Amino acid sequence: MGWWLVAGLILILLGAGMAWWKSSAFDRGRRVRRAALAELAHIRSLDAEGQPRAIQHLMRRYALSVYGARAVADLSGESWLRFIEAHGGAAFAGSSGRDFLAAAYGNGTRAAPPEWLLAAEAFIRRRPRREET
Repeated sequence: MGWWLVAGLILILLGAGMAWWKSSAFDRGRRVRRAALAELAHIRSLDAEGQPRAIQHLMRRYALSVYGARAVADLSGESWLRFIEAHGGAAFAGSSGRDFLAAAYGNGTRAAPPEWLLAAEAFIRRRPRREET
């Protein structure tokens, strides 16, 4: 009878440990998202010419943190834009995305339109599915 009690206690402890681990990973995701949204709010206060580069850096750091280096680090240009589009930043599709990257990397003098800030916010707010992380 004592063995059953020990086995039951071990199962309860394992279940509690797994629940704690899962909730801490969820909390980490929320903290990262909140920090990214706070930084995006700060970017909104920058001059319009400085916004594209700041948005690009924020989105890259956020994607590396949330999706991991394996999924994000090698992406650039069109492949990076497709990734952003597939993960909530649909407004960066097509010429808008190309204009965004040109402005972010100094190849254009275009100021950031409000759509880029909204698209960056949508990208950050979208919660990745488990298979995406």
